[in-house]
Amino acid sequence: MSTRSRRALRWIGTLGVLVMVAGLASEASASSKTRKIRKQIRVFEAMVDQMLVDSPNWLVQSSEEARGSYIEGQGVIVTFDVSLVGGGHGGKHHWWDWAWDHDERVIILDSSGEEVTDAKDDSKKWRDRHLKKQERLYGRGKVEITDTILDFGDVLAFAKDDEWLEIEARLRRAELFDEKSIDRLTMKVKMADLRAYADEKLSEEALIKKIQVEES
Repeated sequence: MSTRSRRALRWIGTLGVLVMVAGLASEASASSKTRKIRKQIRVFEAMVDQMLVDSPNWLVQSSEEARGSYIEGQGVIVTFDVSLVGGGHGGKHHWWDWAWDHDERVIILDSSGEEVTDAKDDSKKWRDRHLKKQERLYGRGKVEITDTILDFGDVLAFAKDDEWLEIEARLRRAELFDEKSIDRLTMKVKMADLRAYADEKLSEEALIKKIQVEES
């Protein structure tokens, strides 16, 4: 069994969304072509949502976070807001919190908001360790997005070969993103390459190399 097949089997439980998608009342008055486009996009949205919900790396606020759209001549764009597991900003804190001043010195605050001066030396080590952990989570999260593209991108059969499948993750509430000054991760690939991979005319390694990754 191929790597792609083994990964796909783990997702078999998510295929129940196909039944629900087919019966959406909002599509009753749409044209046959429009219904086909919406159906395929929503199937792929469901795959992305399942990846995010099951992920030990990404953290999302909703079980239906992914939103897809189609721009003719450009392709399919799927967006979602995401943080990292254990991210600090906007989430629950321990009894301490931290901040960086202009000298990048970590300031540790106790539960009353007072600075803990004797923790100053150890705080930098803790900060570096925390950021390294988030870097690992972020790297593994990008692999999960890549796997979702590889496993399910070809369900978007309506898209033209010269159009793109683009995943745009809006990065939120994690110290690593502040440190790197990024709030957006974009990963995209040509539909023609996805189809070549699905038809076993392109190897997994070759397809991964064709995925364009941008952080901004």
